[in-house]
Amino acid sequence: MSRLLSRTVDGVLRASARRVPDRTALRYADRSWTYTELDAAVSTAAAVLREAHHGIGLPEYARVATYGHNSDAYLIAFL
Repeated sequence: MSRLLSRTVDGVLRASARRVPDRTALRYADRSWTYTELDAAVSTAAAVLREAHHGIGLPEYARVATYGHNSDAYLIAFL
């Protein structure tokens, strides 16, 4: 199995943030995100979801669905 196929999506993003932190990872409308900024935004979104999970008593490993228009925010939620 290739190294890429054996990694998680967040692992690939985190590795890219370490390897090329200031390279542009995402452009949407008039905004652009470096790999470092995108990784930080994804980590923050995950922390918010984790806290919400505990606050409303969802079981561990509950699935979360997202719905939205194509945007940088939607990609962050997906990641």
